[in-house]
Amino acid sequence: MTLIILFFALGILLLAVEVIVPGAILGSTFYLEFRVLPRTRIGRRAFLTSEITGVSAAFGAEARALIGKSAEALTMLSPSGYIRVDGQRYEAYCQSGQVPAGTMLEVIDTDNFRLIVSQTPTNQPAI
Repeated sequence: MTLIILFFALGILLLAVEVIVPGAILGSTFYLEFRVLPRTRIGRRAFLTSEITGVSAAFGAEARALIGKSAEALTMLSPSGYIRVDGQRYEAYCQSGQVPAGTMLEVIDTDNFRLIVSQTPTNQPAI
């Protein structure tokens, strides 16, 4: 019971310190953490110093050159899957819904991470 009262009193004391102590005093510990620590031997191992210059988008300007080209479905597209265009494998989204593997498709557009394809008119099922 004494331990519970001790922890309760400690919690009240810490709440009072949080309200009373100005932010500038605690702000100086952040200065030490982000300005001084990275220059120490331990800090150099803990902080990142290199920069990643790549982009997250899978396609760049070269994806626009694929629009209008024919493609073959490598996997079933329902509606996403993999296609082959000019011998390269790409992730694709089919606007026509499910398409079985081996179907001939046409690249009609791109988004950030995949090609958008549609069935060619000769492969569309008869109604």
